[in-house]
Amino acid sequence: MVDRPGAAEYRQHHGLNSVHRYSAAIHLVWRLGAGVGAGGRGRAAQHRALSARRQALGAGGQCARWPTASSAAYGAAALRSRLGARPGLRLVLCGGGTGGHVYPLLAVRSVLMEASFLYIGGAGIEKELIARESVPYQAISGGGLHGVSIGSALPNALKLIAGFFQAFSALRVFRPHAVLATGGFITVPVALAAALQRIPLVVYLPDIEPALSVRFLGWLATKVAASVDASRHYFASHKFVATGYPLRQALLLAAQQSQAEARAAFGIAGAERVVLVFGGSRGARNLNRALVADLERLLPLAHFIHISGQGEWDEVRAARDRLPAALQACYHVYPYLHGEMGAALRAADLVVSRSGASTLGELPLFGAPSILVPYPYAWRYQKVNAEFLAQRGAALIVRDEDAPRDLSPAVERLLSDDAQR
Repeated sequence: MVDRPGAAEYRQHHGLNSVHRYSAAIHLVWRLGAGVGAGGRGRAAQHRALSARRQALGAGGQCARWPTASSAAYGAAALRSRLGARPGLRLVLCGGGTGGHVYPLLAVRSVLMEASFLYIGGAGIEKELIARESVPYQAISGGGLHGVSIGSALPNALKLIAGFFQAFSALRVFRPHAVLATGGFITVPVALAAALQRIPLVVYLPDIEPALSVRFLGWLATKVAASVDASRHYFASHKFVATGYPLRQALLLAAQQSQAEARAAFGIAGAERVVLVFGGSRGARNLNRALVADLERLLPLAHFIHISGQGEWDEVRAARDRLPAALQACYHVYPYLHGEMGAALRAADLVVSRSGASTLGELPLFGAPSILVPYPYAWRYQKVNAEFLAQRGAALIVRDEDAPRDLSPAVERLLSDDAQR
């Protein structure tokens, strides 16, 4: 059973809703960039006054940024040709593997638009997401080591070594005042290169429990920021800061919409019940299949906005096409949503999702009750994220292996019981 929250809990827009403390994450980056334009690089620059950084930006508070480029491959010569004389704060952003590692970095960028940015990532979803934001992108090699076969571990280790030299070269050319990293194996070579060049490293942990890569980054980091204070004991106390979750401007704006406006974006009447189902940026096979198997049972109860992920899109679309026309009108399916994700969250009476890196920031912002289905093969962090929200009355947990049996009854129960939801 999901207990109803108290006055200072999840659905009252306190606690995890980092909009109230949003500037903490930004000020942390500002402090590490203090002294920009006055010759400050490395740790000595951290002790300069913040006003010196503002003076260096000029009266207008703006600085030049790199030209837009869709290519993900910058050589050292191409980097130098684009760098030129760039006053103001220069930041490298790094994170990959999932959208939850990318979106907090984009949120920071959105409120530091006077700075110059370079994103260093791999060939994963981060490349596509950053291309949409017109941020210069440096692709490097890399591969995961945890949970892979011995046959894959050695080639991946060699890729990480190559990625280190690529990252080292990119940092030497761009000369950032700080590196801001989230998670994913691609951050390891970048963090090592930053440490050797004595560039301050800020690690942001969007989850409760850090994965192996983030634990390693914590040893190298100048500061470690996290969504909640519960992550403090994983890191050295003098490095740790609980900043809240950096939320994208598009989500903050969507949260201010009326629910009727958000539903209209999907062609849904304001009085209808709406369930949002998504498995994160990668999709979720068991989640998708559990829903698709019971569509004719569930669609008479509510409209479903279903974000399947690219890998499951053909199967989900085929299931929609087999439905009677009346039920198809209640089933709104998409392979992925970008700018519309905020409207989908705002439209929902109930959210069914994985419990990945964005869970602790985005779900609390919209106050939607949730059924969380943690991905069982991603360290423990999704399970820990889900338990954190469930213990605060914000979510019900369904195990991945139980989803085919338990997911639909849980959805039916919460839709029919306003007091429990």
